[in-house]
Amino acid sequence: MKLVKTRISLSNKAVIRIGFLYLFTSLCILCSNMIDIWILDDDLLTNDSFPDILYTTFNLMGFFGLILGLFALFIIHHKDLGKLGYACYILAALGTMLYAGDAWFEAFVIPFLSDEMPGLKDIDPGISLMVGIVITFLTFSIGWITVGVSAFRVGLIPKWISSLIIIGGIFGFRALTPPYFVPLAIAVGAMGVWFLRSKSFTNNLAEISNDTGEVSMVDI
Repeated sequence: MKLVKTRISLSNKAVIRIGFLYLFTSLCILCSNMIDIWILDDDLLTNDSFPDILYTTFNLMGFFGLILGLFALFIIHHKDLGKLGYACYILAALGTMLYAGDAWFEAFVIPFLSDEMPGLKDIDPGISLMVGIVITFLTFSIGWITVGVSAFRVGLIPKWISSLIIIGGIFGFRALTPPYFVPLAIAVGAMGVWFLRSKSFTNNLAEISNDTGEVSMVDI
């Protein structure tokens, strides 16, 4: 009987870094949502106060971490994916990128416009803006739901974490409105803890029988 590496092999350092990336992302999303709920008022962001700056910083860093985290999950998962699985990750990446664009707009454009156009929040959104909002919501929500379903079916991560990702994707349809982003933040945080405590991707080996050539997976 001999042992050979299969799928993907990650060093302990890589697993730890991915774990901390997920925890960092989760913390940023949670902080931005809590600041929005408990501190900020309903007025447009101006970035002339410390809470405004904190909110925009955490919001941007949260989406940045989410994109990196999605890419890390894809790298680990990609050998198990078919064409539909690839489409799931592309859709989730597109939706996350569009949401990140909104976070950038809130951080840098809204403060300028709120000074130049005080009545901005009372203006009716045009058709193009509404189309953009709908596309963003749908791609983000459906993308993360399908990523969760794909991970659940393959058993890439614990099924309860995959279920949390699916729930986060469902609530992600309104991720711009706190606290609907929190479920996905919890899922990402749980994934970070699991990565830090797991060696699944460094010790995943296959037992190959010298006689029959049959392969069976074993985690050690």
